[in-house]
Amino acid sequence: MSFLIVGLPRSRTAWFSAYFSACGHPCIHEGIKYCHSPEEYKPFMKDFEGDASSAGMLLESDADNVVIIKRNKDVVFDSLLSLNVEFNEPLLEKSLVILEQKMDLMTGLVINFADINSRLEEIHNHCVSTPFNPIIAEQFINMKIELIEIFLRQPEFIGELLWQ
Repeated sequence: MSFLIVGLPRSRTAWFSAYFSACGHPCIHEGIKYCHSPEEYKPFMKDFEGDASSAGMLLESDADNVVIIKRNKDVVFDSLLSLNVEFNEPLLEKSLVILEQKMDLMTGLVINFADINSRLEEIHNHCVSTPFNPIIAEQFINMKIELIEIFLRQPEFIGELLWQ
């Protein structure tokens, strides 16, 4: 896998997946949700150049380039609660803390959520070697991409990875 983009939920990982795929670099969103174990992740990813994931910090990755999107966990918490989804709020809050702690242990290009648009060319060049296309970038900067359904049912092993 060439690149991995990680961030807390609601940090534009679906957007990055669509952006890089449009740029000719197949990028899956939350690749781990298609696996039954952590061991299946690397073989599954052979068909993709990248993964944009809010669980990527829980997995061992062989990505050459990593981008870490930093977003305030309290803002993420409020954003998640604004969805029409029922959450166990104490568990959600604790999970966000753990994800953030695991993300803080990672090395890579660190980007603040509010700076994604202004630093998109830098992110692009960090992840892939093809030239940055300002027309594709402009199209995506003007798009809001959200999932129609929030995928709450993660594989069981995600919880195990989260709490270790």
